[in-house]
Amino acid sequence: MKRIFIFLVFMTLGCSSQKVNNGNSEIENTNTSFDDFTKNTTVKLITILPKCITETHSIFNEEFTERISSKTVENCDYESIIINKKSSLRNSEVDLKDDYIGKRISLKKSDYDRLFRVSDSQVSESIIVVADCYKPRHGLMFYDSELRLKGFLEICFECNRIETVGEVPVGIISFGEEMSNLKKIYNEYNLLNPN
Repeated sequence: MKRIFIFLVFMTLGCSSQKVNNGNSEIENTNTSFDDFTKNTTVKLITILPKCITETHSIFNEEFTERISSKTVENCDYESIIINKKSSLRNSEVDLKDDYIGKRISLKKSDYDRLFRVSDSQVSESIIVVADCYKPRHGLMFYDSELRLKGFLEICFECNRIETVGEVPVGIISFGEEMSNLKKIYNEYNLLNPN
């Protein structure tokens, strides 16, 4: 009974939420209006590629005394670009490793009203991510008027969590209940199922 209790406590802690703070993620109403944001910001919808590892396994005879062949297996899984340090912030620009980015499609300006909303309330800069369950497959890239990458938001639609780096206007993104709004937009751009 004691072992079961310890196992349950371990599993609960393994998938517990953690608060991660990645700096300024709000658009300040005094400095930048919503119209300026939509005019001066280019948003790209992206898919995140899985990380693949190739392993070779030996195959032996029944007595395990002689190697008769080998088999190569490729294991692929999704992981966070931000948490696993595949991104960085230098001089207020986000640097992402391109080999983790799949498809990129610019969000049409006509769709900005569907993704963003004007918000007077301040939203906490803390983003909640799930420890072991977080496997993002999608993201939003935010470019300024000079096409410098200023912010990146990665999304896991399986656990409905996000992680950010750089300047991401989390307070004005219309996620929808259980990310329904974002899922709908990704589906319309044929990016919801990246495989």
